[in-house]
Amino acid sequence: MTFPFLSLGSKPTRRRPFAPLMPVDVNAHLLPGRHDGTDSVEHSISLLREWSASGVRKIIASLHIMSSYYDNTADTIRASASLLNYHLQRDHIPIEVEPAAEYYIDRGFMGMLYRQEELLTFFDNQYRRYLFFETGLIAPPNQL
Repeated sequence: MTFPFLSLGSKPTRRRPFAPLMPVDVNAHLLPGRHDGTDSVEHSISLLREWSASGVRKIIASLHIMSSYYDNTADTIRASASLLNYHLQRDHIPIEVEPAAEYYIDRGFMGMLYRQEELLTFFDNQYRRYLFFETGLIAPPNQL
């Protein structure tokens, strides 16, 4: 059996350009002007240009939501993603930013569930949707 990806001392005749295995980057903290994001729209656009040049076509841009620490909300995250998508379309950069959140499992998150608040999920369709969540490093939360 041969494995063409193993050169075994032979030199490849032609190198293929880099192509990502998945053209989607998940959990990028690049939304501008928000706690846990970038410092400016320009900084975010610069990063997105690099991702686009490397073949990435979609970014799931998430920020932390954590009671009494990160002041991000679903609305502020959506607004920041909309601003970035506006600049990307204006500058003809072929990449899309989808907003998401990384929810810390704490009393605030449990309150959101209790109040049935809308949560920022991603890859939504009629069959599935995904939610980022984070737990503490010391011990699993009681709510989990």
